[in-house]
Amino acid sequence: MVTEIMKNNFFRIIRDLLTPKSSIVIIFIFMLVAILATVGIRHTWNRVERHNSEEAIQAAIIAASALSGEMVKKLNAIPGDTATIAYQSIKQHLVKIKSVINNARFAYLFTKKEGKIYFIADSEPVDSKDYSPPGQEYTEVDTNYVKLFESGKEFITPPITDRWGTWVSVLVPVIDETTGRTVAAFGMDYEADRWKSSIVLGVFRASLVVVIAFLLLIFLLIKLVLKNKILNTEAAERRHAEEKLRESETKTRTILESISTGIMIIDPETHTIVDVNAEAIRLIGEPKENIVSSVCHQFICPAEIDKCPVTDLRQLIDNSERILIGKEGIRIPILKSVKKINWGGRMLLLENFTVITERKRAEEKLKSSEEQYRTLFENVPIGIGVSDLKGKLITFNDAMLKPGGYSRDEIISIESVENLYYDLADRERVISLIKEKGFVHQFPIQFKRKDGSPYDTLLTLSIIHFKNQPMIQALVEDITERKKAEMIIEKTNKELINLNAEKDKFFSIIAHDLRSPFHGFLSMTEMMADSREEISQADLVEYSKKLNRAANNLYKLLENLLAWAQVKNGSIDFAPINFDLSMIVFQNIDTLNQQAQQKGITIINEIEHGQKVYADEKMVGSVLRNLLSNAVKFTKKDGIITLKANAASNDMIEIAVEDTGIGISERLVNKLFKLDEKVGRKGTEGESSTGLGLLLCKEFVEKHGGKIWVESEEGKGSTFTFSLPKKDN
Repeated sequence: MVTEIMKNNFFRIIRDLLTPKSSIVIIFIFMLVAILATVGIRHTWNRVERHNSEEAIQAAIIAASALSGEMVKKLNAIPGDTATIAYQSIKQHLVKIKSVINNARFAYLFTKKEGKIYFIADSEPVDSKDYSPPGQEYTEVDTNYVKLFESGKEFITPPITDRWGTWVSVLVPVIDETTGRTVAAFGMDYEADRWKSSIVLGVFRASLVVVIAFLLLIFLLIKLVLKNKILNTEAAERRHAEEKLRESETKTRTILESISTGIMIIDPETHTIVDVNAEAIRLIGEPKENIVSSVCHQFICPAEIDKCPVTDLRQLIDNSERILIGKEGIRIPILKSVKKINWGGRMLLLENFTVITERKRAEEKLKSSEEQYRTLFENVPIGIGVSDLKGKLITFNDAMLKPGGYSRDEIISIESVENLYYDLADRERVISLIKEKGFVHQFPIQFKRKDGSPYDTLLTLSIIHFKNQPMIQALVEDITERKKAEMIIEKTNKELINLNAEKDKFFSIIAHDLRSPFHGFLSMTEMMADSREEISQADLVEYSKKLNRAANNLYKLLENLLAWAQVKNGSIDFAPINFDLSMIVFQNIDTLNQQAQQKGITIINEIEHGQKVYADEKMVGSVLRNLLSNAVKFTKKDGIITLKANAASNDMIEIAVEDTGIGISERLVNKLFKLDEKVGRKGTEGESSTGLGLLLCKEFVEKHGGKIWVESEEGKGSTFTFSLPKKDN
């Protein structure tokens, strides 16, 4: 009922107003208001769009100012960036910005390489379908993106459609203050529809004033309603503007407080601090009221009057190491950047800074560690070198130079370490091992000295990272002296083994072979003493012959034992001279001829008279006696023993003692001339044998630099051959 009455009153008022004269006025006013409304809406659209743009750009500038230019330059827009501390820090910052600026859909950082745009980092989770990894190319890029790197000016793009949707993008350059060049760009994307809707909403709100003004003008004809309505609407608009201003200030304050680095807003004319964020207050350690309106140099970058680095000295500061004065005057090292910004219509300085105390400590620790490593590197006795993967030496210590006799300049001039290998096949084996296992541990290698001779080493290789590049580290241990010592030890061990074997052989002969003849003597003499009245003349002769043979064998054994002992203790003289070999052969044949004749054995000397040798007469005589004695001992009745001499070379002559005896088995041949083998056996008439004579022969022949060997066949005889020098070399 009330609504119906109000409607009737409204139409009544309208009818009262619509007189012929008033109709013309109303039409005129309507047209005027319509024109003004159109102009006003257009103006309002531009004003709202400009306001939104300025607000978005200001938010982006503040957000971008907190990005560390130093960290941005460390990133290469490649997938491997995700493992770096710089990427993680920037990623967290982008996520925080997106959470603070609610209307923004994406926050990201990109760069230009070879005329193309590549993402460095964005605010999206890794598992999000909208995530853009470092190094991903933005193929739908607008030309304004590329021009940004030339102009270095922030701007807002018109709506652009790409694979993620249609967006209005706010782009702010990240400038290297040292070069003035744009190295990257920070971007925030707003959905185009929401961006347009916010403008439409703003225009609608502002246009509402025009609509109300239009109604008020009409209702002006209806008493004073229109005037009051206009006044009320203007008041509402002011309140709305104030509310928008407060909202903008709140957003700015939220961004400032959310940033983890210290922020100061400074008046460049008076050097006074206009505003600070919570992190700056915490680092300075003073209440905000004590900081704001104070001169900035009281807290940051202490400077004399007229010596401000930025305003007076015109320095560009970007990630520069400076000093922050904290509570009680504590000087705190910081990394600081300064940029000019439009802050509420004023050109002010935005300074952001990060405390680098831990980094400075880490740098000092690293420096100390490097000095310790360098000291160890230079003083360790093992050669240490670092080469690139092509084999070029990068660095090395003095211990690498010493074994090869090279100078430092000579080593540096070598194109590849493969030129240091004595045998290139060793280099191939080392490369194969390091490819297979990733390291080489104490591999025996011969390297080449400056004069071309080899020296022995143990080589250890491993892959390291040196100056952010994969390198090969080599540890080269010179074992030349160790090898010499090992050879001496090995030789000494062999001598000790031989000495023990000789000792055992000596005691074996004393314990058995020397005792046996005495047992024969004792038993035979005892029998002769007990049966002296019953022994016939023929038996006595036979016993005497046996005693004589036993005495001869015993004498020969004692003679060999004495000679061998003299050789071993070094008491026997070695005095080689030039003499006629045939003469000493005749002498030894004469000594053994009676024994040979008793067995019907013929000894033939085919060695020509005048055959000279350069040797020790006594030793050669001992060798001949032992070989002839053995030949007689192991040759049956009516056998033949022949002595021959042949020239083996210009320097040596070979003397052979050949018999037609019982021969030697192959098994026994392999044991001859070996100290640790028992080779004694009975002669053709039961003569004893110890093998000591052949060992003595070997000692004497080798003393002359010659050799002795045997060729034999069972049942057909044996030939013992030894070599002697013809003349003094």
